[in-house]
Amino acid sequence: MKNKRLSEEKITDRDGNVVKPLPDLVYVFEHVANNESFYTVMLGPHGEQRLLFRLLEVFTDTLSERLSHTHLKPTVPKEILVHYAASAYLGVIVWWLKNGQPYPPEYMATQLTRLRLQHMNF
Repeated sequence: MKNKRLSEEKITDRDGNVVKPLPDLVYVFEHVANNESFYTVMLGPHGEQRLLFRLLEVFTDTLSERLSHTHLKPTVPKEILVHYAASAYLGVIVWWLKNGQPYPPEYMATQLTRLRLQHMNF
């Protein structure tokens, strides 16, 4: 059912391969790119820890909400899964900024879409 929905939204093809990024991930990477200097400072080594924790909370809440709308039964507790994924997203964003955005936002969103759908199953 999930694959059918994603296929209908043209996120995946009929075989479940990601062909387009999830729109929310494109938005995140475009927003970060458009505000690069702010995020570079705030998420850098001398940045604001409150922002880091707030972003982690937003990602965790969003992923938890998305997971609650699926019929999936993760093999690890939901809280561990969403915190793992949220931390990974934030880590990738920090890496992307630190390295001068070596890939465009849509490419980054596609890669995280692949990770989320093909490896985390939500």
